Amino acid sequence: MLKKLFAKYRELILYIIVGGCTTLIYFLAYFTSRYVFNELISTVIGQFVAVTFAFIANKRIVFQSKTVTSREFFKQAGLFYSARLVSFFIDFFVTFFCIDLFGANLAKALGFTNFTYPMISVSGHEFI
Repeated sequence: MLKKLFAKYRELILYIIVGGCTTLIYFLAYFTSRYVFNELISTVIGQFVAVTFAFIANKRIVFQSKTVTSREFFKQAGLFYSARLVSFFIDFFVTFFCIDLFGANLAKALGFTNFTYPMISVSGHEFI
């Protein structure tokens, strides 16, 4: 019975699993790069690593897509990266506004008065 369900919903199940792995890879790349770079650069790195993983994993595992020519491969990659630009810009601007511009004020408004986050000042204390 489980085999039948998996066979019927194989693509959907694998797509969800790859999506979860992509999210984990994004956070791993983001937080690892935070040791060296600021939030915005880490966001770019995290997005690039995650989107690259998602493209390869979805192509090979989920959709089992085969490309014969390098031109076809790069066309698929270009379309995939183009579609993911929307999520990149949302992530980038949320990071920019919520952390870089309004981080301290947002933390105060949410009632966070005693936490440490790099480069944010809360209650007059600067945390670096």
